[in-house]
Amino acid sequence: MLTIDQIKVRLKIINVKAFAELAGVHPNSVYRIRDGSSSETVSYATIKKVSDALLKIGDQNVNY
Repeated sequence: MLTIDQIKVRLKIINVKAFAELAGVHPNSVYRIRDGSSSETVSYATIKKVSDALLKIGDQNVNY
């Protein structure tokens, strides 16, 4: 699982709405994580889903 800081960096370069659909979370949750306002409003399960989706995307983009 990625750290919160790693997640924030990666979320700054993606289309949030498309990514949220891929990750299976609400776009507002992704915005909260990206903007750093997630400490009390986003559950661990949501952060885990976002982390897993980012890792999945990263695995697919390794073979340029």
